[in-house]
Amino acid sequence: MTTSRTARGFGICLLGMLVYLCPIDASNAGSHCGPGGTVNASGTCDCPKCFTSVGPAGGAHCAPAQKMVGCSGSSNNNSKCGGPGQPKCLSGVVPADYAIPLSIKGNTFIAGSSDFNDNDAGPQHAVTVGDYKLDKYEVPVAEYEKCVTAGSCKAPPKDLDTMVSGGNRCNWGTNRKAHPMNCVTFYEAEAFCKFKKKRLPTEAEWEYAAKGGTKNNVFPWGAKDPTCQLANFSGAGPVSPGCGDGTTPIGTKTAGASAFGAQDLAGNVEEWTFDYWGNFSGLPANGANPYAPEQKSALGRHTVKGGSWDLSSPKDMHSVRREPVDATTRQNWLGFRCAEGPTPTSAPELLKKEEVTAVTPPPIVIAPPEPAPNVPAPNDLGSMIKVQGGKFDMGSTDDTLSSPVHSVNVSSFQIDKYEVTVGDYKKCVDGGKCAPPLLLMSMNCNYNVPGREGHPVNCVEWSDAKRFCGFAGKRLPTEAEWEYAARGNTGRTFPWGKNEPSCTYAAFSPDGKQKCASSTQVVGTHPAGVSWSGALDMGGNVEEWVYDFFGDYDAGASSDPQGPKTNDQDLHVIRGGNWNDKSFTLRAFGRWYTKQGSDWIGFRCAKSN
Repeated sequence: MTTSRTARGFGICLLGMLVYLCPIDASNAGSHCGPGGTVNASGTCDCPKCFTSVGPAGGAHCAPAQKMVGCSGSSNNNSKCGGPGQPKCLSGVVPADYAIPLSIKGNTFIAGSSDFNDNDAGPQHAVTVGDYKLDKYEVPVAEYEKCVTAGSCKAPPKDLDTMVSGGNRCNWGTNRKAHPMNCVTFYEAEAFCKFKKKRLPTEAEWEYAAKGGTKNNVFPWGAKDPTCQLANFSGAGPVSPGCGDGTTPIGTKTAGASAFGAQDLAGNVEEWTFDYWGNFSGLPANGANPYAPEQKSALGRHTVKGGSWDLSSPKDMHSVRREPVDATTRQNWLGFRCAEGPTPTSAPELLKKEEVTAVTPPPIVIAPPEPAPNVPAPNDLGSMIKVQGGKFDMGSTDDTLSSPVHSVNVSSFQIDKYEVTVGDYKKCVDGGKCAPPLLLMSMNCNYNVPGREGHPVNCVEWSDAKRFCGFAGKRLPTEAEWEYAARGNTGRTFPWGKNEPSCTYAAFSPDGKQKCASSTQVVGTHPAGVSWSGALDMGGNVEEWVYDFFGDYDAGASSDPQGPKTNDQDLHVIRGGNWNDKSFTLRAFGRWYTKQGSDWIGFRCAKSN
C-alpha cells in the first residue's frame, strides 16, 4: 500500500473499507526507522499506528503491522474488530528501500535436488553464477501502475474476475497497492523489468539467492520448517489473513528473508524467471549462468520458482521448487521480481572440471519412455458402466490425506467409461447450457484445438463439470464412488492392479524420465490401464473433479458418503493422476484438492441406479 504525501505530514492508510490517517514525522524521515518512525532509547523504533518496529537495536525499521483489520466501524489500531463476519485484511505500504536492489556476489553452487520427487528439481548439478543484482521484494501493484501510466506496460484485462480462476484474488484494480502484482503473464512481467532497465532473473540466479549461495539452504531462511511468521502459505494452521488467505504486502515476512536479504522467496506468490522450462537432466553437469535447455520449450512454458499463498506443503516452500507455466497464463498465485546483470546467453559456457569445487552426483541414465499407442477416439463415447455396489476399505495408511482407512458401503451406480471429451462438452456450450473453458489458463487447454475433439476437456472449473453432468442427465460421482470404481474391494494400488506404472498403463510423467505424452491423449488410449469396473484413464491423462468438498476422512463406517457440506476455502476433491505428474499420483486411493481448474484437471459423470 503506498503512502501518499498530503498536507501537514499525514499519510492515508487504507485497510479494506477503512480509511484513517497515520501521522508521519517528516523530521525523522532520514533515520533508520524510516518515515513516521522515531528512534527510542533502546535503539529500536517507535512507529505510527500503521507500523511495527522490526529488526535489532541500531538497525530496526518500521514495517507494516502483520495483522490489521479493516471494518466498517471506527477501529483504527492493530487489534481485531469485534463481531462475526467482520472483514479481515492486511495493511501495508511499499517498503522505503523497495528501489534498492540487493548486490549478490556470484559463486559456484549446487543447484537442484537429489530427490527427483522434490518439485522436478533433480538431478543436482554444479552451476556458477556471476555477480548480479536482484530485487529485494516482489514487484508491487503500485510500481506496476507506474509502468502502465508511462505506456510501457499493458494494464491487465478488466474482466480478471471471470478470466482467472479466483480472479477476486488478483490485486490489480484493488486497494492492495503494496501487494505483489499477480495475474500477469510472462510477457507482461518481462515488459515491466525492461521498463526498469532490468530483466527477469534466471532460474539459477533465483535459486542461488534463495539457497543463500553456497549455504545450500533448504528454505530461504534456513532449515526450519515454514510457519506463518516465515512465509505466507496455507499449511501452518487455520487459514487467515497473512497465512494462506490471499497475498500479503511485500516484505511482510521479514523473518523469512534469505541469507542475501531477499524477501518472500517462499510464499506469497510464485515468480516468473527468464528460463524456458526443461529438465535438469538435459543440462550439462557443470555450467555457467545457464538460462535454459539448448532448445526452447515447444509449448512456450517458462520456469516459475518459489511457493505461494495457496500451497500447503512444507516442500512447496523449498528453495529448489520449480514448475512449468505457459507464458500466457494468469494466476492469482503468480507474480515476479526483476534482476540486473549481463544478458543471459542460450548456450551455457562449460566450466573446466578443476574449477568446480563442489561434489556432483554421478550421472543418471535416463531410459526413453514407452511409446503411447496412437488410437482414434472410441466409438462408444458417452457410454456408462454399471457398477455393482458393495463394501470396501476406502483410503490408505500410505498417504496422509487418504487416511484413516475406513469401511464404506456404496450402492450400485453407473459411471462414465471415459473422461468427458472436448466434443461432448462443446455440445453443451453450443446448447447454451455450459460456459467455454478458461482458454487463457494454459496453452494446453484442449477446447477448440483442431484434432483434440476426442481428448478430455480440461481447464474447467468444478461448477462447469457439475453443470455439464446435469446437462447430460447425470451428476458428478462422489469421491467414494470414484475410488470404488477405480480399485474395487480388493485393495488395488493402481486402477489396473499392483504393477508399477508405465506408459502402457497411463499417460503420466515417469519419475525422472520424459513424459509419456507432451499433453493429454485421446480418451481410452491406454486399454491396459482399465480398472476392474471397466472405466478407463482413472490413472493418468487428467485428474478428475468429484462431487465432494474436501475434508478429512471420518474413521467410522459409512454408507454412500458425500463428504462435508462445505469448507472455508471452497476446495473440492480431485482424483487420479495426470499427464504431467509422477507415478505416485496414479494410486487409486490418492486424493488432492483445489478450487480452480487447470490443464491437468477434467472429469467424468455418474448416475444413480
